[in-house]
Amino acid sequence: MRGQGRIRGAETFGPTQQRMRQGQTEGQAAMTEQLTILTGGGAATKIVTRREDGSYHFTPYSAGKWFRWRETPVAGIAGLARVIEGQGSHDFPIRGSIHDDVRDQDKLRRQLVNFGGRDGATPCQWAMLDLDKVSENPALDLYEEPEDVAEWLISEYLPPPFHDVSCYWQFSSSAGVTPGLSAHLFFWLDRRICGGDLKHYLEAHAPSVDLAPIRNDVQPH
Repeated sequence: MRGQGRIRGAETFGPTQQRMRQGQTEGQAAMTEQLTILTGGGAATKIVTRREDGSYHFTPYSAGKWFRWRETPVAGIAGLARVIEGQGSHDFPIRGSIHDDVRDQDKLRRQLVNFGGRDGATPCQWAMLDLDKVSENPALDLYEEPEDVAEWLISEYLPPPFHDVSCYWQFSSSAGVTPGLSAHLFFWLDRRICGGDLKHYLEAHAPSVDLAPIRNDVQPH
């Protein structure tokens, strides 16, 4: 999921949109996180191109197997949004922290022997909730009302603790092109929580969320 945007307002580049939704943040302690970002040798997202005849060509993920890595400090949802917006097309964050014994290596495989741990072991204060091809609201137009669509997705598919709080959202590059609606919804939590524990909560309260990025510390976000 890639595009360009800004904290206030949304910009559209083809069907990809992203922005910051402002909400209540009282009680959210902005502890500093070291966000792990990997950079591959190709595009870290699917690319959708519209042909002259109106049809679409889909170029798949092509980031490769070896990745440069870096850690970026973030504190709060606005800082997280700035980092996500500033990424290049070959970049993506993961939940897992780099292991100390491989810090001297410039390039690494995206594997648990290098980052994070099994069953979403890394505690993070941020979370990305992935909605993949969920049903759309026919009363809302994605291109004309993207913020309303994001608000509806949150109220429709996420439990009350994620309502009326700040969220940084991205629609997929195929949104409005293929059936169903896909979005990444980034939140800053009030404490650090392991992906494994968050997975159990979401299984019970948000069954439409794709749990792969939560339970797998090296899953691209």
